[in-house]
Amino acid sequence: MTIEQGSPYIGGSVVNSLAHQKLLVLRQREADAYWDAKAKERQEVELPKKKRAPRVSGESKAAKADRKHGEEMEFKKVRDELIMQFITFNNIDSNWKPDGSVPPPNPRSQEDFAKQAGIEPGHYKWIEDGQGPMTLDDAVKIARAYDMDISTFLLPDMENLEQSEFFDLEPLNQQHGPIYMYEWVLWIFGYRPLPGQDAKIWRRTTSLPAAYVAQVSGKQERDIAIRQAELKRIENSTVSAYGVLDKRTPRKSVGVPFTPFTDPTIQIPMSIGVSQRIIKNTLAVATRTKVAFETKAGTGSRKERRDKFSDSIGIMRDNIVRVVMDLLSLGR
Repeated sequence: MTIEQGSPYIGGSVVNSLAHQKLLVLRQREADAYWDAKAKERQEVELPKKKRAPRVSGESKAAKADRKHGEEMEFKKVRDELIMQFITFNNIDSNWKPDGSVPPPNPRSQEDFAKQAGIEPGHYKWIEDGQGPMTLDDAVKIARAYDMDISTFLLPDMENLEQSEFFDLEPLNQQHGPIYMYEWVLWIFGYRPLPGQDAKIWRRTTSLPAAYVAQVSGKQERDIAIRQAELKRIENSTVSAYGVLDKRTPRKSVGVPFTPFTDPTIQIPMSIGVSQRIIKNTLAVATRTKVAFETKAGTGSRKERRDKFSDSIGIMRDNIVRVVMDLLSLGR
């Protein structure tokens, strides 16, 4: 199998590894969503609402927690039974087992996935099986078909954003050395050039920022426990911008000056904490940009839409000021 002619590679072993990893995550989330939906269908058939455990008014927190835990365990039991039946009936060679670390099989074939994205099935199998690199054309088709942002294929996962100081892009720039992780994130979103790039040429040729960081999608519902664990991890993350999606987020934060030049610049050393802060504020700008210009076909009152836009502009301004202040303090 050969790469489609005219499609440039997503070059570099690190970038290819990222793209392939994100593709596998997408496929696994698709499988999780399928089994969740099937388990809910089975529960609705076998256990009508009138027969379910009643919700007691005024129940204690402990009782509520016990009830929810029971519901989650019952859901998981139904889900596990469906997966085991699928593996047995189709004679699938899988190491999956309940409460194990191996993810469940995906009932949707590679061929069906590829056809929805508009990719030749044989070529897609070649990519997913890790036999060769993804092309930009492949990435765009998959992102378009599955409601993703193209930058998803170019950004490390949250753990790497939090823990890695550098982005291991080869070859290294002889003058500037390795790229800091925050510099890679700023460049991916079109906010500033990479070290070594000519800033004037970059400003003339760059496109508008592809500033989209998707909110957790309701279309890809996961197992209850996994979903809650993800949200908890996001809540405690040092780089997550999920909080700016909250409607209660103030349009103006206390302690943020009007411009980055209001207060004198204090030089600070580069550290992983500073990198995390720049990444978090950058993602907050990108996230809230999506919210600001999200029309939803004009739904909601004019005042609600106006407030959402003005609040978003205030939040974006604050985070831009924070990023620029950090860059000035680093001498960058």
